[in-house]
Amino acid sequence: MRFDALRRLLEKLQRSGKKTLDVEELSGDFTDSELAFGRLVLPLVEDLDAMKKLLEDLSRRARAMQTVLDRLPVAALVLDAEGSLLAMNRAAKDHFGGAAITSAVLRAARRALQGTEESSATVDDPRRKGKRLRLVLADVAEEKAEGPSEKPAVVFVVSNDSPPPVDEADLVTRFDLTKVEASVVALVAHGLANKEVGEALGVSVETVRSHLASAFRKTGARNRAGLAALAYGARFGQGPISGAFAAVEE
Repeated sequence: MRFDALRRLLEKLQRSGKKTLDVEELSGDFTDSELAFGRLVLPLVEDLDAMKKLLEDLSRRARAMQTVLDRLPVAALVLDAEGSLLAMNRAAKDHFGGAAITSAVLRAARRALQGTEESSATVDDPRRKGKRLRLVLADVAEEKAEGPSEKPAVVFVVSNDSPPPVDEADLVTRFDLTKVEASVVALVAHGLANKEVGEALGVSVETVRSHLASAFRKTGARNRAGLAALAYGARFGQGPISGAFAAVEE
């Protein structure tokens, strides 16, 4: 749904003095979802100026979020609380060949949203035969909201064979992690389970858990999804682009 288009719809109605939609007149200018929104909301709206300001604010926030997402070094999908795709960043569009994903990828993203211990899911890469993708939940919020969250969620798309690089030296510098702890965080950001992390580093699962506990304490991340966001500089207050994320939340 285009917030700018809805704002134009409100302006047109305001000029005409109407509060109902002439579908024959407007159908060529607006999508079905925008017209449906108008039919639902406009009869209840007495102050069109207030609604226009609200839509302008939503549009500004959406543009800010898109700018931030496009700066991430990892492909990212934004889903709403029901698991519907809201947006994707430039890296994701490049990977999938456009602004759409397959139903299989969307189902995997929804599984990642369920917040399991590993906070990731795997699926065949629709663009690369024989390759697999990991869908990794990213917790970009600084504060834990009370009750179920209605905010959009971010899911990273990581290729098994060529995951985006994580600057482990930067993690060591910023959070005083050991080199091994930084490596564990990087592998978690790639969507690996504790057993897989242990195999990659040649250590036991218990040792991986110990390193994770230390990383949680030092970074302030609450979970694996928080570590994934930190690894790519996407968590509020913890990365080079966090200021833009903060602007979206103000």
